[in-house]
Amino acid sequence: MNSQELALLLTDSSLDASRSRNASQASPPLQRGSPLASEHEAAGLEPRGDKRVENSDNDCRYDGRRSDGRRSDNDICSDASSDGISDIIHDNDSEVRGRWGSDTGVGLRGADELPGDLSQGHSRQHLLSSLDDEALIQLVNSYEPRPKPERRLADADEGSPSVSPVDFENVSDVSDNDRAPEDARHEVIDCPQTPPQAPPQAHPDGPLAFGDYETYFKHKHVQQQQQDQRLRQIHGVKPPIFKNCIIYVNGRTNPDRLVLHKNVVLYGGVFNHYLSGKTSVTHIIASNLTSKKRIEFQKYKVVTPDWIVDSIAAGERLPWQRYALITANPNQPTISTTLDCKSPQFLASFFAKSRLHHLSTWKADLRAKFCSKYVGDVSIERLPKTTRLAIFHIDFDCFFATVSALADGRYSLEKQPLAVAHGVASSEIASCNYAARAFGVRNGMWVRSAKRLCPDLVLLPYNFNQYEVKSSILYETLVACGAFNMILPISVDEAICVRFSDEALSDEAIRNDCSKIVSSLRERIFESTQGCSVSIGCGSSLVLARLALKRAKPGGFCIQLSRDSKSVESFVSSFKLNELPGVGYSIVDKIKTNFLRKNVSSPTVADLKQNSTRQALISKLGSKTGAKLALFMEGKDDEESLKILKDPVEFFTRKSMSVDINYAIRFDTIHEIDTFIDRICDHLTQKMKELGLITPQVTLKILRRCAHAPIEPEKYLGSGECDAFSRNSRFGVPTDEMGVIATEVKSSLRMLSCPPKDLRGVAVQFNKLMKASDRDKQRKGLFVGVGNPAKGSLNTLAYHALPKDFRSDIKAELSKRNISVPETPPPKKAVTISPVKDFWARHWKQDPPPKLEFPSSLDNEFMVHLPSQIQRELKQDHAILKKTKRTMRKSVLSKEYKQFEKVINRNFLSEPIKFQALDRPKEILSLVQSWIDDSINSGPHSADLILFDKYLTKLSDAGKTHFILRMMNLMSSRLEYHSSYPNSAAGRQEWEEYMLRRIVPLLNQSCHNRGTALNFTFDV
Repeated sequence: MNSQELALLLTDSSLDASRSRNASQASPPLQRGSPLASEHEAAGLEPRGDKRVENSDNDCRYDGRRSDGRRSDNDICSDASSDGISDIIHDNDSEVRGRWGSDTGVGLRGADELPGDLSQGHSRQHLLSSLDDEALIQLVNSYEPRPKPERRLADADEGSPSVSPVDFENVSDVSDNDRAPEDARHEVIDCPQTPPQAPPQAHPDGPLAFGDYETYFKHKHVQQQQQDQRLRQIHGVKPPIFKNCIIYVNGRTNPDRLVLHKNVVLYGGVFNHYLSGKTSVTHIIASNLTSKKRIEFQKYKVVTPDWIVDSIAAGERLPWQRYALITANPNQPTISTTLDCKSPQFLASFFAKSRLHHLSTWKADLRAKFCSKYVGDVSIERLPKTTRLAIFHIDFDCFFATVSALADGRYSLEKQPLAVAHGVASSEIASCNYAARAFGVRNGMWVRSAKRLCPDLVLLPYNFNQYEVKSSILYETLVACGAFNMILPISVDEAICVRFSDEALSDEAIRNDCSKIVSSLRERIFESTQGCSVSIGCGSSLVLARLALKRAKPGGFCIQLSRDSKSVESFVSSFKLNELPGVGYSIVDKIKTNFLRKNVSSPTVADLKQNSTRQALISKLGSKTGAKLALFMEGKDDEESLKILKDPVEFFTRKSMSVDINYAIRFDTIHEIDTFIDRICDHLTQKMKELGLITPQVTLKILRRCAHAPIEPEKYLGSGECDAFSRNSRFGVPTDEMGVIATEVKSSLRMLSCPPKDLRGVAVQFNKLMKASDRDKQRKGLFVGVGNPAKGSLNTLAYHALPKDFRSDIKAELSKRNISVPETPPPKKAVTISPVKDFWARHWKQDPPPKLEFPSSLDNEFMVHLPSQIQRELKQDHAILKKTKRTMRKSVLSKEYKQFEKVINRNFLSEPIKFQALDRPKEILSLVQSWIDDSINSGPHSADLILFDKYLTKLSDAGKTHFILRMMNLMSSRLEYHSSYPNSAAGRQEWEEYMLRRIVPLLNQSCHNRGTALNFTFDV
């Protein structure tokens, strides 16, 4: 049998096989009278005998021919032509077309299409085994796969029966042809005979090429617009609220994307499923955006889904600005990039974004202004005893959050949880409203932690300009009120006001008067600030006013002016201990340990009163803290708290000035730190000169990364877990010179010995500030009358030694100036001394010069008060003088005595060989190990190797070969340990080279010197 005969046999057999297999796999013919046959008859169809079809790939295939007598595209056939015989081999999931060359004219089907029993495996093998080698090889080699025709979306729209419009209102309209292909592959159905259809026409643009995404999305966009048009026809005409709006939805929203899509389309808008360009949409709907998306969409109109919902509910398109998601204030500097601390602009950038810097600056300016303008010489010490005080403690309610929310204008302070912060994860919350505090959110908490407690928390940006404006309005309103004798600024949002009353007035009269003032003041502040509320506490002492303020918050007032001690104690006893001013966690913990026997989670003042006395508090907590706490429980102020009322000018005077930075501090070298310290000192000295101040003392504080802490903490560029160190330095004379101060700070830094890469925080503080004018007064008063004669006095001897003519002119001039002329001194009697007395007086009876006693040591108490630089100079001079006082004889005798004493007291036979002042082998080995570990990346220093080489030479000369061998083993093991780290390759190679070239020869030489014929080799 040749190949031509085999091809004809396979072709004829395959047709019979396909018919027989379809007939065997099909269901039995429909019997007349059955339910399914009845349905066909009702539809005007005849029951079909064996005309069954297996639906594969969503195509209905009949047993051979269509109703019009033509073969369908999916018929299993083979047509002989000039190009050969072509077949379609159907698999379960794919379709493969094959073409055989014209030289053979042979077409080969898959195993499923073989005729009769040849579809079975053993029959197919039997047939192929009957071919000779040449025919089988020719049959296989002549096969050529035909490429699968490319299809287009447009072709599918026009000719594919599987794509049809779907009526979402009537799901029953979905035909069987619209089912998923997975369902269709395993279901045998009856296909009704349909009228003949013309074959699909090819798209005029040609088939869709691979990778032609532009055409693909163009066709997809056309289909989506057709679906939107169909949706409008189904639901009818709606008001065109979103006319001329092209809207895109980004991410997860509420309502979801499908609902927004439907609403936008029905109300006249265009819905885009993807962004094809920056100008392709007019609005973007999003509930939340990442940092990168905020930057990418900052030029778009990004709104929340509420804009769609509220606009439909209102029947008109609402302003999108109310629903803007990106709320960056153009007046506030945004954090685009983090400046490196090595940059000259780092300090200015840090201060511009630092909330604490703004607060401290505003507070200092307010205090300076009010002390000179509204306080003056007023003090409670100068008041008559019949004067009664009413102290008002005024504080804004969640100041930052309120002002930022009012500036934004989209949020409700009472209903929505709001917070002010810089970032979105590890930033600290500066302020939050009471709606957020109800979820447990607190000031100083990380945003990430706050979001876990309150997922709907809204973060607002800082608005420093508005903070300053609202703060100024507060103090202007307090001054305009005219009801207070003293106005003491505590902070930008907090003030203490004092009103003097007559002692003769009753408690009720004073209370009514204060109530009117408080009510009027709260209304005026609310109106002038356009929505910022204040809480006011009023009491007869500072502590009572503070506690009354806690009782008044939020948005209220409380007055406690009773002179009844029982009423005051009852009022104070209702508060918790940690609500008293100056009482924190550590003091409460001591109180629990020493006074409260039972386990009380939140002890109150009443609990402490029942279990303690004044003496017990002083004994357990200290004299200062115990006495203060005892006074607070009685509603009285201690002396330290009263300083603000007794001498407010002195209390508000600057005592110190500092710069403290513990964010983004990352240095590599000590020189970079020196440059940074120069910038800090320059900033502080300029500020100090503007205020006319000088400082006699400077303090350096640093934060050093803990040994177990990670190099980069959880908070980006934060300090992480650190150890704090500080050092004070005094100047001999108070100064404001930048160079002198910076030099002292750098010296303190080196004494603290912090590696540059472990530095995480730097703070420079000027202490004990004083006015520069006071220093000038002190300088003028120094050495008065010393070395200079008083005005109007003349040297009598010099005056009378002048020539007579010149002396007369001088006398006349002195008379004109009312300067007294010295009288002529009386002549001295001549004294004659004998030559003998004169000789002995000159040669033998001269007084010896005073002998200066050299101190053996310096006075430490005196040295502490000197500047550091002078201390070092004095110590160096003292050491030099001490050496010059020692004679050579004393030093030789002392050295011999010490050597003799050393030999007598030593516990070893031979003199030990020291290395870096160490003589014990274990200590030296530990030092060498640390040396290798520290220099493994960069290699050992040449100077260090020279010292180490000298030490090894001494060991060799002393015959200590065993110790050299021990040292060699240690070094080899450490280098082997570091070989697992790739970054240590360069340094490790230098160490290995030194060992091979120097230590190994030295070890062998030491062995030969001792008569040992050994040679050492090391595998390093």
